[in-house]
Amino acid sequence: MGTKGLENGKGGCFWAVVFAILLASASFAHACTMITVTSPNGGETYYTGKHPDDQWTYTEDPGTELKIQLLKGKTVKRTLTANVPVGSAGSGSYVWTIPSNLVYGGDYKIRVSSKNNKIKDGSDSDFVITPASCFAEVPSPLERRVLQ
Repeated sequence: MGTKGLENGKGGCFWAVVFAILLASASFAHACTMITVTSPNGGETYYTGKHPDDQWTYTEDPGTELKIQLLKGKTVKRTLTANVPVGSAGSGSYVWTIPSNLVYGGDYKIRVSSKNNKIKDGSDSDFVITPASCFAEVPSPLERRVLQ
């Protein structure tokens, strides 16, 4: 086509189409607001009385505070917090204590959602909550001699 066609106005339609395509793709390239649970994300085992660290990443602006829920199967067992700060620089976390009266099982998940529930994500797979085991520390033979 060359520049001669552009000078005579013959290439104007071509550039109008290119501009329209660039403009349309720019509006679609805008990132969506997302929350992604990164931990626990499935396969973990947690013990009652321990303090798991729920972690997530986010894009754009899901709001200043998030809600975190513990699910057993598809049922919400409890809301762990209804107003945890979203975090900073695209990631956040929340530490909680697993109560001893929680029903044990291998079908737990975490769900992190915006306050209005429009943006949310959960653990990809189940994790296990089990009772804390009682361990007795037995001194080594060397320690026993020192203690006697």
